Amino acid sequence: MLIYFFRIIFCLSGFRKGVNGLFLVFIGLGLWQCAEPEEVREFRLEKINAPLSNNVFFPYLQEDTQNRIWMTWMWENQDSSALQFAYWADSTWWDVKTLRTGKDWFVNWADFPGVFRHSNGSLATYILTKSNPDTYAYDISLSVSWDEGNSWINGIIPHKDETDTEHGFLSFFEYNPQKTGMVWLDGRNYVRKNPEEQTTSLRFATIDQLGHVADNQELDGDICTCCQTDAVEIPGGAIVVYRDHRPEEIRDISYVRLQDGTWSKPRSLSNDNWQIAGCPVNGPAVDAAEDKVAVVWFTAPEGDAKVKWAYSNDAGDTFSESIIVDQMKPIGRVDLKIVQDEVWISWIGIEKGDTKVLLARYDWLGQLIEKHSIGTIAPDRSSGFPRMAHDGQTTLIGWTKPGPKKDELELYKIDY
Repeated sequence: MLIYFFRIIFCLSGFRKGVNGLFLVFIGLGLWQCAEPEEVREFRLEKINAPLSNNVFFPYLQEDTQNRIWMTWMWENQDSSALQFAYWADSTWWDVKTLRTGKDWFVNWADFPGVFRHSNGSLATYILTKSNPDTYAYDISLSVSWDEGNSWINGIIPHKDETDTEHGFLSFFEYNPQKTGMVWLDGRNYVRKNPEEQTTSLRFATIDQLGHVADNQELDGDICTCCQTDAVEIPGGAIVVYRDHRPEEIRDISYVRLQDGTWSKPRSLSNDNWQIAGCPVNGPAVDAAEDKVAVVWFTAPEGDAKVKWAYSNDAGDTFSESIIVDQMKPIGRVDLKIVQDEVWISWIGIEKGDTKVLLARYDWLGQLIEKHSIGTIAPDRSSGFPRMAHDGQTTLIGWTKPGPKKDELELYKIDY
């Protein structure tokens, strides 16, 4: 190794003889001797207590720009439902509050809300409220706060179609210094008489801290009916990922980009060619750090289940080839965070015959660093979707632990 090092030094010096070349050798040798060993970081997993433990479920974790992690969760009894929240800072939960209560909610194992904090200090979240007794007739009902959640404006409906159809799977992002952007799945086209025109669309709007909705428009006219969306800010705008739909029942991942106030046309991210007659209820996740963007998704063409991811170095203008995370019959329900120049991917998979929440860490070139088992999870819908958030130092991950009498939140802290 030392001989190889000397050869490099002489090459760099242009094979020059005499004092200059020898001087470079001694400098190089001194640097080699004085170089400090690279710091080895330890992956530490710790189970943490939930803010409340009495029949609570479907936690959603979301970081903000102030190095806090906000968590919402649902509470329910025989008569009503409640949306509650708190935030994590300095290794503890703060300000546990009930945001809204109601009796006409559509509580969905796959479509549960998180709190989004804009850099101007305003908060936004939502619930789903029934528009009529039909199972899949419900509206998005927004809540916004301008005072850190002490008071709220409730009941704001961002879609104006007034149809008794599905509206949900909403994602927030920062649109500009005054407004929060949002995208959602919209079923208004199902009132059309022509079956070929009965599609779910992806729509966009903005909301300010006083609850004013604007900029409503359609982004994609035919997408999968009930898979989660996800969105994140990028330089000059945002990127939104979702499961698309083609008439021949192909349901692969697509994305749209917002740049300088204009939305792009939909682009295909994955050409998995997954043909499936109904929605798999298994949406993608995205995160970004400046121009770096990473997306993870589940797919199963011809029954061959996989979790895959891809990365971009140009804010989502182009993406790498897909990288397989798990092909051992995973369930999916993915999430992703960029953590200190690594990509952390969580999903539900099978390990030694048990259903587990798994975590994989990748470098930015797509090379696997290490895989970790976080905890056991129920494979059915009652456990919901595990969700992660990272506050700059600590990562939290949580999901629902169903019980015979009451549900609980299963929460873990990861320090690295």
